[in-house]
Amino acid sequence: MACLEKENCIWIIEYKIKKENTLKILVGPDILFLIVGIAVPVITGSGWGASKLLNNFYLRIERLRKRIDDLDDHINSMYHKMPIEYVLKVDFIREIQQMQDNFKQVNMKLDKLIEKL
Repeated sequence: MACLEKENCIWIIEYKIKKENTLKILVGPDILFLIVGIAVPVITGSGWGASKLLNNFYLRIERLRKRIDDLDDHINSMYHKMPIEYVLKVDFIREIQQMQDNFKQVNMKLDKLIEKL
């Protein structure tokens, strides 16, 4: 159903080509409904797509936030355990040396007791 009569048409664009000539584009109700029928799904579809995209970004941010919190808790627990569970190499060597000295003293005492017998 083309727009052939001016009273049923809606003026959309009017171009002036020269001073006396103008090009008028007439759009009838059928073409206008077609334009609106295409524009509405495009706008709603793009809104739906944007919401899905933003939701995915939000979920990723929440997962990263949870990972960071877990790592922070792990580091804090290590910070509190460190003095109890871990020792410096120098301290370990010193303790081993003291144990060896004690074993030597015990050995010497046992040797003296055996000599007496």
